[in-house]
Amino acid sequence: AEFEAIADCLRTDPILTFKLLRYINSPGIGLQHKVNELSHALLIMGRDRIYRWLSLLLFDFNQPGYRELMLNEQSLTRARFMEMLAGQGNAPELADELFITGLFSLLNVMLGRPLDEILKQVSLPAAVAAALRGEAGAMRDTLLLGIAVESSNADDIAAAAAQCGLDAETVSGMMIE
Repeated sequence: AEFEAIADCLRTDPILTFKLLRYINSPGIGLQHKVNELSHALLIMGRDRIYRWLSLLLFDFNQPGYRELMLNEQSLTRARFMEMLAGQGNAPELADELFITGLFSLLNVMLGRPLDEILKQVSLPAAVAAALRGEAGAMRDTLLLGIAVESSNADDIAAAAAQCGLDAETVSGMMIE
């Protein structure tokens, strides 16, 4: 398959995305600049290394249970919702970074490890890492909106939407989409 098709498949799995970005940015690879995009990481790796890397992961992948599947679905839904918010209201225009923020927002729960420990193992854009750590900013506000929408509490949604410069009705329509 083309690299972009492989990247599209990887984008649906937060743990694989995390492992690929951690691997490509590891000191053993020796890159001068950090890689933040999946398609770029795959291009750097090349087909042979991708094949070996994915083959090794087959032995590291346990049969997911109901909990893991639900967390995966929740993080994907949150990631897509945040991506759709790009450039809306006060949300940053960085669709890819918003997607990664949503995708990684439940990684600590999925891996059962502290978020700070996980973030040390992967290179993320500064705004994404800051939002995941809870630091104030537009990226964090957008993440909080994604979390509020999942709660189905109208007051929480309205407050988070207002913080992002959006109205609750628009946000609800986007979540349904």
